Amino acid sequence: GDELRINPFGRSGEISWTPVSNTVSYSVEWASSLNGSWGTSWTQQTDIVPYPTGGALPAVPVPMYYRIKGDLLGDKMVLVPGGVFAMGDAFAEGDANETPVHDVFVSSFMMGKYEVTQALWSNVQSWALSNGYDFAGTISYEQPNDPVVGPSWYDMVKWCNAYSEMDGLTPCYYLENGDVMRQGAEPPEYRRNANGYRLPSEAEWE
Repeated sequence: GDELRINPFGRSGEISWTPVSNTVSYSVEWASSLNGSWGTSWTQQTDIVPYPTGGALPAVPVPMYYRIKGDLLGDKMVLVPGGVFAMGDAFAEGDANETPVHDVFVSSFMMGKYEVTQALWSNVQSWALSNGYDFAGTISYEQPNDPVVGPSWYDMVKWCNAYSEMDGLTPCYYLENGDVMRQGAEPPEYRRNANGYRLPSEAEWE
């Protein structure tokens, strides 16, 4: 699938794969027949050598069949397959920098399945305020499950960093001095190799 790449050309009795995203967790299941039953217990396997990328190199008796399953953070995230699309103002209603319409390639990425609710925002914000974060603006809502309305862009960036740290992920936004952005309204540096939560790019949003 789009969430992983499998290398079928390893040495006999070995299988490897490379995750596309660090926020996908993988499990390897095996069976002595394609009809199953599939299991995850490796007690009868010879050896498992983990890869730094998160994959593994099992050395096992043959014949043996394997399948690799990815969990896109449960129900929180969905995979948006990459591809080429026509980006820009197709209706002559936008600003000059939105024309002409042009083809853009976007890599596969994951996005929140639902809009951020007031309940989630408040939960993360409470943690953040106890861990060195500040927020300048206010939010509006009617019910806890309503989407959050009103935070500034800088508050959203800091909230993403806080949510990342809460979940044990690497924050994406940093200050010029290299510190994680937790305070202020300074334009941050975005680190593409981080596996934390971030805002979608303009092309991803379109």
